[in-house]
Amino acid sequence: MTMGMCYRYLYLFIGIVENTYLAIKSRIGSGVHHKKGREIVAWNIANLWQRSYQLSDQVYGAMLSRGYRGEYRTLNEFRATSGDWLLIGIAALFFALMIGANRAGMV
Repeated sequence: MTMGMCYRYLYLFIGIVENTYLAIKSRIGSGVHHKKGREIVAWNIANLWQRSYQLSDQVYGAMLSRGYRGEYRTLNEFRATSGDWLLIGIAALFFALMIGANRAGMV
């Protein structure tokens, strides 16, 4: 469950990094002294850390408000029935026929 949450917010975090990088490039350009550049990068890393920490607090608060108590619960455990296996077989047969028709030049 934790990995699912990480995967979900990884794209949001990448967007924040991209926006931060664009902000740095638009503010300082390319001709900046290396000392000033290090200061800007350090400030942006600290800002990014603070924003990600705030985001994690907001996500955790949202999870708590929706009933999260440290473990996930489901209504019932999934078990495949004979109908499920039948539909999987029909889908596999359909795809095999479509691939065969495509190779034969019919589609």
